[in-house]
Amino acid sequence: MSTLFQLFYSAQYSECTKQLTQALGNAETMQERIALLCNRAIAYRFLKLFKHCLKDCTDVLALDPTCCRAYSQAVAALVGRGLRAEAQAMFQKALENCPLGDILMFKEMKDALEGVAVEEVKVHVTSSPLQAAKVAQVRPIHSHQATQGEVTRLGIGAFQVNTRNYDEAIRTYTSLLRDNPCLVEARAGLGSAYAMLSRFEDAILTFVSLVEIDPGNVDGWIRLAQTRCASGHVVQAKLDLDKAISLDNQSSLAFLERGMALKRLGDEPTALLDLQAGNVFPFHDSMH
Repeated sequence: MSTLFQLFYSAQYSECTKQLTQALGNAETMQERIALLCNRAIAYRFLKLFKHCLKDCTDVLALDPTCCRAYSQAVAALVGRGLRAEAQAMFQKALENCPLGDILMFKEMKDALEGVAVEEVKVHVTSSPLQAAKVAQVRPIHSHQATQGEVTRLGIGAFQVNTRNYDEAIRTYTSLLRDNPCLVEARAGLGSAYAMLSRFEDAILTFVSLVEIDPGNVDGWIRLAQTRCASGHVVQAKLDLDKAISLDNQSSLAFLERGMALKRLGDEPTALLDLQAGNVFPFHDSMH
């Protein structure tokens, strides 16, 4: 039987749901169950079985209320059912509960709400929603370069982003960077705020400056790549992800993002290898 990767690529979503349902019966951990449910929700959405998609998303969020992927699928499913008010409410819950995880996930939700046609990547899944949520997140971190006052201001910026006050967040982070240009957390927050306003050129410049200051920052390279992908610069994003993987060849998220970029570039065989390297499906050979 074909692997689930191949089934997704060939749009055999009904078969995907069957195999995922079977796998759920053998799931041994909460993390595995979350990943399986997320993947099945994606397949249901492609089949336009929006009620089933929402049920799986609800089950995921009961296990992990910070799973950005589940919110993204739920928003799209609600829009698909014509429930725009409920979709907007779900987006608000994502902003409140996710640590502003994945720039692309939030962009997908905004695009769905605004009725923008989004290019679908058929294998667009996550190995661990908890791990995926760490990318591009805005959170107050105690940096060795930050004073207590700066840590407090970082927290204010994070709150402003998480409550969608992006212009205020930009002012907060810009002020912080005037006082301490090397404060990496402020650059991460500023880049995320720009990205949420679809100011991708500003976001890219900000993330570029982040990795110039801290070239070993794997998350910084991934955030830069995500933003470039969101703005259509997929080739350059792939190079950024090459750098991230050279720094941390255990980063399943970097492999996932590169696999998705390669898929968009038409290199499906290599994309498949990256997705497998990233362990995006917690499956074994016996499940093929």
